[in-house]
Amino acid sequence: GDANFDSNTLFVDASASKVGVGMNSPAYNLEIWGAADPAVRVYNTSTGTSDDSLLRLQIAGTSARNFIYFGDSGDSDIGKIEYNHSDNSMRFTANTAEAFRVHNSGAISVGSAEVYGKFNVEGSINFNGNIRPNANSSGGSASAPTICVGYDNDTGFFHPAANTLGMTTGGSERARITSGGDFVVATT
Repeated sequence: GDANFDSNTLFVDASASKVGVGMNSPAYNLEIWGAADPAVRVYNTSTGTSDDSLLRLQIAGTSARNFIYFGDSGDSDIGKIEYNHSDNSMRFTANTAEAFRVHNSGAISVGSAEVYGKFNVEGSINFNGNIRPNANSSGGSASAPTICVGYDNDTGFFHPAANTLGMTTGGSERARITSGGDFVVATT
């Protein structure tokens, strides 16, 4: 039968195989109630470099999903973290809408599930600082500009020399602003 310890400190519903802590009618396999910051702690008392703490969510198949829900009295899943095993992506939801997704390739999509590169944003980007495309490389070329326009990979801007900006369309350099400030058209 059921077991109730210390006035609902621990309650076991044997017929439903459910356990309640701080309550006596668990709706889930394990349900914990408390008035002041109820918490679950997994603490490893060993201090070695491989003595990790784990919280494992695992499915038996290969196509279902794992979820961590964040809820309140108005919405039980207003926020969530989801791992989708069918496409091996991780999705993050805020205010019931997917905010961003990490794809199985490592690419990140914000505001969209589309993937066109390593970092994909649907909407405006606001930032305070510098954008340094290929900061540690050659700075692109006429046929492969560093900054492309739309999805046209051979049209955009590149860095052909120190303090110089090159503009390209169709893989050919069409204009250049030199280090002296001159605007030169149709040069190579």
